[in-house]
Amino acid sequence: HTSWPGIEWHAASGSSLRLAFTLLQATIRSRPDLLISTHPNFAPLQWLHQLLTGTPSWASAHGIDVWQLRPGLMAWSLSRLRRLLPVSRFTSERLRLQLARRCPELTVLPNSFDHSRFTPGPRPPELLQRYRLQPQQPVILTLSRLSPFDRYKNIDGLILALPVLLQRWPDLRLMVAGE
Repeated sequence: HTSWPGIEWHAASGSSLRLAFTLLQATIRSRPDLLISTHPNFAPLQWLHQLLTGTPSWASAHGIDVWQLRPGLMAWSLSRLRRLLPVSRFTSERLRLQLARRCPELTVLPNSFDHSRFTPGPRPPELLQRYRLQPQQPVILTLSRLSPFDRYKNIDGLILALPVLLQRWPDLRLMVAGE
């Protein structure tokens, strides 16, 4: 991550217990003005933190993770946070319908990057060698969860389109990465 003045990052490495411990440490050390989580699964912990400290809590809401909320702790907790950050208008509308009158304020925050600060540099020689690529070879990289629940991302369609793409770019490589 990048270091920005006034912002502290607390990675939990996928462990809810580690996140709870890290959050407790950060709260004791310097009470935050705002708590933002990048995944709705942490909403119960965020709600508890918000209740105990009065610190407002916001959560990112990524597509499929919130498109079909079931009644339960996560949906209940999300509805009690101060703000949700859906990544698209579609996700925002789904949340508004599902959480109804308990829906907190929504602010669409698309997954993106600052193209004025990020520009791809030269391809690292070790990656070119590992994947047997040439420096100027066209590459399509898709990074995604690869589960049956994510078929809507249509990676199968991309694979099926490959013969047509190869007619135009014969040395094109498709790289699929994810869990």
